[in-house]
Amino acid sequence: MERYHESPLKITKTFGEPATNGLKVYMMDVSPGLMDGDHYKVTIGLEKHSHLIVTNQSFAKVHPAVGDGAKTDYHFSIGENAILEYMPEPTIPYKDSILHASTTFHLEAGASLLYCDITTPGRTHRDEKFQFKQFSTTTEVNRNGKRIAYDHYQLIPTIHRHQVVGALEHYTHQAVFWIFSSQANDILLQLIRELFPSLVESRILAGASLASEQGIIVRMLGLSVWELQQACDHIWNVCRHKLWSYPPCQLRK
Repeated sequence: MERYHESPLKITKTFGEPATNGLKVYMMDVSPGLMDGDHYKVTIGLEKHSHLIVTNQSFAKVHPAVGDGAKTDYHFSIGENAILEYMPEPTIPYKDSILHASTTFHLEAGASLLYCDITTPGRTHRDEKFQFKQFSTTTEVNRNGKRIAYDHYQLIPTIHRHQVVGALEHYTHQAVFWIFSSQANDILLQLIRELFPSLVESRILAGASLASEQGIIVRMLGLSVWELQQACDHIWNVCRHKLWSYPPCQLRK
């Protein structure tokens, strides 16, 4: 494995996953978080037949902005028959913050992707809900040079009526779980949907559907971050078992 980083980002010591021959990579931000004017760029490439599990050490914190805010650009290239499991911690946009985030995946033939993205409305313990200026994210998935999925989410609380029926309604937290694999089919979709009754008991609204090409997208709305994290862990475990007969992944933080 070759790696290079510059402050404030840091790649920690890697860890193996003996049961799968996978490699765990922890990315750290040694600063207090994303500041106004910051622009983080991360590029990760997987060679063919490799298996990488990527996460970070703590929630991504977006600090107040007086200018254009903070930006992040994450690019992942997943080689032939390689597996990427990208499970970052949730994002917290502070009061008066601005974030423009972009995440792009390029998959070669036979490559697989699991990606979980959770966002919060702010520092809820300070009753700081939806007080950021702007929160904008784009996610793009390409296979063999062809775009197969694209999602753009933007919320400007002072302009958008996000709490009306058909939008966020009374929910405050969001999660999207992306699954791309040759076995992301009706059978896996049904297994994921069988989890939904228990999610309803956890105050989560969930829906899952097939994407255009060998993909499944799960969207969830909730009232707390830990409930969505738990739900995503359940989905992750189901996917690992069904797709590759892998046991649950243990991430130590």
